[in-house]
Amino acid sequence: MTATRTPLSILCFGDSLTEGYSSYGMCFTPYSSTLLEHLSTVISDQYEITIDTDGVSGESVTAGFLKRMRRQCVY
Repeated sequence: MTATRTPLSILCFGDSLTEGYSSYGMCFTPYSSTLLEHLSTVISDQYEITIDTDGVSGESVTAGFLKRMRRQCVY
């Protein structure tokens, strides 16, 4: 008998750092990729993990976050 894993949805929301901006724009490596790797080794036997990344370079709390947060309200 196989145990059922609980769904776990995570939204990584933020600016260029969330998007993965690095090396002066030469690379994009969202930290959600590293987070998923880590969580998969620690809790993947209990949870079915999905991670969405909504990072936008140049946006801030006062310039764009609110509109995006409303769009992502399912979280």
